[in-house]
Amino acid sequence: MKNILYSLLITSLLLSSCDEEENLKQAGDIEMNFNLKAGTEDLVFEDETYTNSAGNQFSVSSFWMYISNITLIGAEGTADYILENDYHLIEGSKSISDLVIGLDSVPAGSYNAIRFSIGVDAPTNTDISAIVGELDPARAWNWNTGYKFVSLEGNFFPEGQEARGLIMHIGLDQNYKTLTVDFSNNLNINGGMSNIDFSVDILKMFEGVHTIDFSVTNTIKAQPVESGQVADNYAAGMIQLMN
Repeated sequence: MKNILYSLLITSLLLSSCDEEENLKQAGDIEMNFNLKAGTEDLVFEDETYTNSAGNQFSVSSFWMYISNITLIGAEGTADYILENDYHLIEGSKSISDLVIGLDSVPAGSYNAIRFSIGVDAPTNTDISAIVGELDPARAWNWNTGYKFVSLEGNFFPEGQEARGLIMHIGLDQNYKTLTVDFSNNLNINGGMSNIDFSVDILKMFEGVHTIDFSVTNTIKAQPVESGQVADNYAAGMIQLMN
């Protein structure tokens, strides 16, 4: 009888110790860092010329995109941390560098993937009067068309011709793209600050699923087919995990 009571006492103490350890775990913060690239090199605004897979030479004066609905996926494949209806602007130019998203008070635990979307989901995209997060109606076309999800502007240099403007304004509900990125090692949160580093290769906007030739069109706005091709490309490979 004494042995049974002793075993029960030890089991109770072990369970209590495990519960205390679990309770001691603390929520932490995460910084999502987006590093703008052209291929493997850092993107240089205005002063550098790049060549896409169609052989077009071009420069970039500005780039921005909306990231929304960030979700951290737990070890069991469940959505353990969700930021719904939260919209973040990632923006770069010669004078602007706003490339970090902060996630505060992320519950302690182990996460094996992150899911987020490029763009603005349909319910919000159709009501640009609803100012949520970093949404700005100045970055929308109008009430019917909604927000621009991704914008790249610069110059296109056709061989033997005058330079032309390069304008890529990608929006429309069908171009709202959701990505799931698996971590190479589980992200363990227990207080403090953690970093998730991404590369954003702007060349991938113009290659991969579809080859975009600026000599055919150097301005893409609300054209469904052309904007859809660029969106297919950026969903397929523009954003990659660095760590």
